[in-house]
Order: sequence, then structure tokens, then C-alpha cells
Amino acid sequence: MKKTIALNLIIIFILFTLIELIAARAFFYRNAVYHSFSTNWLIDGVAKVIDRKAAQNIGNTNKDFDLDRIFLYPESEIETKFRNYLVTRYEKTFQNVINQANKDGAEVLVFWTPTRKSLDKNLVYEDYFEQLAKKTGTNFLSMRDLLLENEDYVFMLPYDDHLTRFSNHIIADRLTSFINTNITYKRKGFNCSDITGSYNPNTSALWPVLPEIPYIMSTDEFGFRKTQQNSYDINNHNIIILGPSFTFGPYLSFYDTYPSILSRQNKNWNVINAGVAGIGLESSESLLKKNSKCLNPAIIVIQVVSADIKKSAVTEYNQNNFLGETLNIPDIEKSFYQSVQ
Repeated sequence: MKKTIALNLIIIFILFTLIELIAARAFFYRNAVYHSFSTNWLIDGVAKVIDRKAAQNIGNTNKDFDLDRIFLYPESEIETKFRNYLVTRYEKTFQNVINQANKDGAEVLVFWTPTRKSLDKNLVYEDYFEQLAKKTGTNFLSMRDLLLENEDYVFMLPYDDHLTRFSNHIIADRLTSFINTNITYKRKGFNCSDITGSYNPNTSALWPVLPEIPYIMSTDEFGFRKTQQNSYDINNHNIIILGPSFTFGPYLSFYDTYPSILSRQNKNWNVINAGVAGIGLESSESLLKKNSKCLNPAIIVIQVVSADIKKSAVTEYNQNNFLGETLNIPDIEKSFYQSVQ
């Protein structure tokens, strides 16, 4: 009996040691540093994956859900409540970002980017974001001019609806002109180096998300998508750009994204591309709150699109966020997704 117990304990110890070794290697491969107790990190990671899957299952109840219709023309009481709930959550987060910027003494610029939908729908969203900026006393810039161009030049058709290199150059030109004409900024340099981006720092890898338009994803020393080849200049003004995929710049080299073009146009700026595909403003708020003290930004640029309103839902936040957390889903969201089954 004692031999059996001893043998079982030895087997458990060996299995635990193997799991710890595997977890340690996985953690080192992912983060390039060692973890004092990697098994705990592995278990926590697995638990988050399970929670994230559960959140995705709730959020993906109806893949044909039309956000534009719910936002613009809600047809039932539950749709109206859900729309108002999303707008309330989004505007609260928006105000939080503005408050953080004011606390840091940074200037703020909000700019709206149209997406590939009808002109009428785009203009409704443009007006919404412009009024929100006015209500919070924030600079606002519209990229409506993109709609005047042939959509084949603006969007990556036929492969994708994201912005082309051509569009990114137009955006960078408009931002450079607006900032240098309308915004006064003085703060320079970093306060400290404890800065954490959304990706692993100093990496470069081929991302063949779409086989037709693969691209290199490379990051800077902090874990943000790279905007320049060299390290940042501590004597420059820091400008951080918050936004979703239109800021991140999928299917383009970092060199062709508007944050990188902006950096080359303004040699006295350190432009930080904090854009992440698929995230909402709440995740950007967490990133800003974590890094603003050390980044010491002179200007905070917030790029907004219509999908940001949908991303304010907790089900969307749970699928992809800076903190890697999973929040409890409110009853209003559960009720809405059940209503559209």
C-alpha cells in the first residue's frame, strides 16, 4: 500500500515537472523571459481561452446581425434598448479617454474614417462622431474626402475592405496639415521605459492572413506596430494613435501605414501606432491608461469608425482586449442575442 502511494506521488511529481518544463518553454517562446511558476501562467491562459470561447459563442449567435440597421433604424424595443446601451457604453469610454488625456496634459484629435458603405450611412456616422467630439471639447477631423475617390483606389478590393496605401497617404497628409495648423504641443520625450504594447516587442514575421496579400508584421521595442526603422528619439514629441485595424494597417508593410508616413513627414515626432485589429475603444483606453505616464504623449490621436460602436459591447470586448480579461456579459446583451436567433 505504501509502495503504491509512493509510486503514485513519484508519477504525479514527474508529470508536474514535465508540465512545468513545457509551460516554461512556451512562456519563454512567447515572451523571451522566464517565469518563476510557468504552470500557473499556463493554467490561467487555458482558463482565459475557455472563457473567451464562451464569450465568442454568445457574440456569434447571429453572424448576419446588421449593426447599421440597429444603430440607424431600430425596429423593436429590444433593438432600441440595445442600441442605446451600446451608445452609452461607447460615450462613457470616449469620455474616459478624454479625461485621461486631460489628466496627462495632452492635446487630443479625433478623426473619423469612412468605411465601404453607402454615402448616407457614412454621413450619419460622421455627424455622430463630430457631435461627440464637440460635446467633449475635442478637435475633430473628417476623412470624408476619401469618398470622393474611386473605391478601388480607397479600399483593397477585391480582397478586402481595408484601406490601401493610397488612402493611408491621404490620411497622413490631412493629419500633418491639421495638427501643424490647429494644435499647439510642447511636451517632449519619454518619462520612463515601462511601456507595454499589444504585441511582443522587436519581432518581425510574415502574416499571410489573406494568401493574396501577405505582409510583414514588425514591432518596435515596446510591442507596438513599428513606424520607423530606428529607435525613437527621446528629444522628439510623442504622438500616440489609438484605433482599430484601419490604424494598425493590415495587408500593408509598416512603411505604408499612415502612422509611419506621418512619422516620416514630421521628423520631430515619435509616432506610436497603438492600433490593433478587432479591438474597441475600451481596450485602447486600458492601453493608454497603462502607458500614458511613461509615454508622456504631446498629442493623443483617436481614429474612429462606425464599427467602434459595436465593439463597445462586452461580448466584443471579451473576444479581444488589451488586458486579456473576460467580463460578465450584461443581461441586455444576452436578451438581444437571444432575440435575433
